[in-house]
Amino acid sequence: MFSGEFEHTLDDKCRFIVPIRFRERLDAGAVITRGLDGCLWIFPFGDYETLMAQLQELNQFTKSTRQMFRLLTGHDLRLDKQGRLLIPPSLRKHAEIEPDSEIVVVGINAKTPHLEVWNKQRWNGVQNALESESDEWSEELARHGFSLR
Repeated sequence: MFSGEFEHTLDDKCRFIVPIRFRERLDAGAVITRGLDGCLWIFPFGDYETLMAQLQELNQFTKSTRQMFRLLTGHDLRLDKQGRLLIPPSLRKHAEIEPDSEIVVVGINAKTPHLEVWNKQRWNGVQNALESESDEWSEELARHGFSLR
């Protein structure tokens, strides 16, 4: 299960240490992609394959499906011996992540579990928005039948 929030600093080669509790899920390989809202997503390889199979079931001629394929074009990753992952240059621009910058790694225990990697300042903005908009999104979830019981 992916759960939790961890702050890290990228090294000068744009690598970060993956929290120990997540490493076992990533030992067989991972895929890093652009994520929504300006973050990066990291999926264990098998979960990425499952996600892409679900996406392939959609109508390939709709713009939204084509856009999701483009968004989720990924780069294969392997943990190095120190448990680090390298963020590829092509994805750093999307997430506004530079060498030696502070990041936040967030475990998302969704239908397709994954990690989100955020520029720390962006993450702080997301957190502030969550707090200020919580009434709105909780009402929206309630309209869809979600409750905490």
